Amino acid sequence: KMYATELAEIRKNNKTVSNAKLSMEQVQIRLNTVSELGDVVVTLSPCMSLIKGLSTSLGGMMPEVAESMQDLSSMLGDIATGTTITSEGTMGEFTTSNGEAQSILDEAQAMVEGQTRQSMPEPPISGNSVEDILREREAI
Repeated sequence: KMYATELAEIRKNNKTVSNAKLSMEQVQIRLNTVSELGDVVVTLSPCMSLIKGLSTSLGGMMPEVAESMQDLSSMLGDIATGTTITSEGTMGEFTTSNGEAQSILDEAQAMVEGQTRQSMPEPPISGNSVEDILREREAI
């Protein structure tokens, strides 16, 4: 009976780890398919909640993995908040300690800005606030 109980526990842990592996593969696929700035936040939000869920489910078996998952979730959150478009139409600034890394980031930023300008129209330049625009839409 003791062996049966241990075997059941091992199978349960194996299933949990297999599910975690599949979930992490889904996260990897989502991160690999991010191609536009708007997709970043849409893609990272479910990934962060998935990773937080994995962190709690794996925390009992492997505390080190739970800490790593929390760190990963935090990094994804930082990425999501760091990829916003400012009012000047440029992406938020990144801090780097390496000149070569900075030049790569500048090149990538220029490429993304160019692609964004090609695929998205320029926002209207007017004194209308968001509230004014919403009122105009409600009136229609």
